[in-house]
Amino acid sequence: MKKSEVRMKQHKASNHERIDFIIRVSIWFSTFALILWGRLVLGVQFEWSGQTVQEVNLRAKAAHIVIQKSAGSMVRLNIQGAKENLWNQEIQGTTLTIVGPEDGLTVNDVKVVVEIPQGIMQSYFSFEDVNAEILGASRVTLQALRGKVAAKSTGEATRIFLQKGEISGQDFNGSLEIECFNGKVQILNGQSSLKLRQFSGDFNIVKNSGTIKLEAQNVQGKILGQQGLVSMNWGKGSLQLLDFSGRAEGTSMDGLLTFGLKPESLIDLQAVRGKVSVELPRESGASLNIRSVSGELNGPSSIRPAREGRFKVIRGKMAGSLKGSVVVSSEEASVTVR
Repeated sequence: MKKSEVRMKQHKASNHERIDFIIRVSIWFSTFALILWGRLVLGVQFEWSGQTVQEVNLRAKAAHIVIQKSAGSMVRLNIQGAKENLWNQEIQGTTLTIVGPEDGLTVNDVKVVVEIPQGIMQSYFSFEDVNAEILGASRVTLQALRGKVAAKSTGEATRIFLQKGEISGQDFNGSLEIECFNGKVQILNGQSSLKLRQFSGDFNIVKNSGTIKLEAQNVQGKILGQQGLVSMNWGKGSLQLLDFSGRAEGTSMDGLLTFGLKPESLIDLQAVRGKVSVELPRESGASLNIRSVSGELNGPSSIRPAREGRFKVIRGKMAGSLKGSVVVSSEEASVTVR
């Protein structure tokens, strides 16, 4: 065989080898890209039987987390983003513990989706920084130093503790407990009991039909369209309780309180300092029992002020036909009823 023919055969074999190598590399890169794409889209996923797990504990430095009601009986965890393989899971008895990375993460680095079935007894979530959504889940407790928390259509026993940030709640049917040291709270269309403790910041509650229990220190608050009981332990700041139908009771240390009442509403309040203003509906026949040691009292012209011991007093019944009751006891606070 001639040398030229040998070289030609060797060249053809070499070309075949190159083509085969290119094909193998292409397949490898395609497979790797497909796996990477799946990881980016689907993340890392785990699931456990709701019959085995009765309590979930999850903690991490930071995350964007979605806590939602599971359609089935499985507890599901999906992690997308940075360090998704560094989340550890452990089951002891019926308690599932999930621990994320302790450093190097922000709320924009990782998204965690947890699906909680109805049968789970309690779920606890703890973060330093968080952007959280609680969607339809029940018996959830979330605590964080900073961030935003939005709860919508939650069931019973939802508890949110936030040092600084924003909290919103909407369309909740079970009890909702919120504690915010410094921040903004927005509540809309609650159908059950709400307990709010806030040291500073502001809140806005609209169209709640359950009971409200307030503990506030230096807060600007507004409650619009409330139906039911409002119980308060108020410090400083202002509170507007407008278009109110129900019973308002409690204490105020040095607040500026404004009440706009519907017929048959009741107020029973003790105020040390500050101002209390009550606006009654037209044709109100509410009974008034207002007294103060040194604060200014202003009432309807039909009821003359009197003196009883050390108290100035306005006591009597207004002329209209609509029922109601206003009882205010004051040390230095001024009280106005109109």
